[in-house]
Amino acid sequence: MPDRIKYLGSSGHTRGLLDRRHLKRSKHFYNTWPWLRLRREYLAAHPLCERCGASGKVVLARHVHHRLEVRTAPELGLDVANLEALCVSCHNRHTCVEGHRLHRRMDT
Repeated sequence: MPDRIKYLGSSGHTRGLLDRRHLKRSKHFYNTWPWLRLRREYLAAHPLCERCGASGKVVLARHVHHRLEVRTAPELGLDVANLEALCVSCHNRHTCVEGHRLHRRMDT
């Protein structure tokens, strides 16, 4: 098995090569009880998309996003100040942009 895998996002665009160990650690974090509980509580307290709200739109939030990724700042994984509630559209837009940044960073 290769040390690196190619990750295809839901839109089919390549987000870059990610180390399998990072994927395992990230996925493990998102399946832990403390994260699942914090996510549920954060969405209950922030039911609307924070980015859409800043532009005057009212859209239901479905994702809790880490401003600084768990992969790069694991100590902030459960820090409420590092979270924001996002709708599906804003989360997908951000994920696509971050994927392109990651891909460019790994190409250099």
